[in-house]
Amino acid sequence: TAAQDDADAVALWTRALELDAGHRMSRINLALAFHGRGEFAAAISHFDVVLAGNNRDVEALYNVAVSLQHFGSVQPSADAYFAALDEDPDHAEARINLAALFHKHGSVADAVPHYERALEALRVRATDEGSYVDGAIMIHNNLGVAKYQLGRTAEALAAHGAALELGERYGRTDAVG
Repeated sequence: TAAQDDADAVALWTRALELDAGHRMSRINLALAFHGRGEFAAAISHFDVVLAGNNRDVEALYNVAVSLQHFGSVQPSADAYFAALDEDPDHAEARINLAALFHKHGSVADAVPHYERALEALRVRATDEGSYVDGAIMIHNNLGVAKYQLGRTAEALAAHGAALELGERYGRTDAVG
């Protein structure tokens, strides 16, 4: 089961850190395993250990932001996303998650430029056409919702239209919302 796999992962990475407490990837993997179990405080504490050694570690910054977001710590999560983006402005996932944070917990108007930058970052970083298309559909739809909420109806329709066009072109109409 997934729960057993997560428990096995925690045991494995804990043992690895007993052998080498400074092993960065073991620490990150342990933190990710705790995150997978919904133990966000434990995940955050392990990401913090990595960040204590290098506060510019983009992978740790991004992942601690995700754990903080799940933990309900909105401002610390946003701060960590911003720190990750300071190091890597084209980190598409950090940009998307930051936009979503603004959209849900802050200013919808502040979310819009992050969604737009996320589209650009996704173009730069997509590893394959599929990941680009699926991500772009989601971002265009979120951007459409945000623009509609701001009363920018024509722009909202254009964003949803872009999502629909991508979905139709790539056979992903089930992903268009």
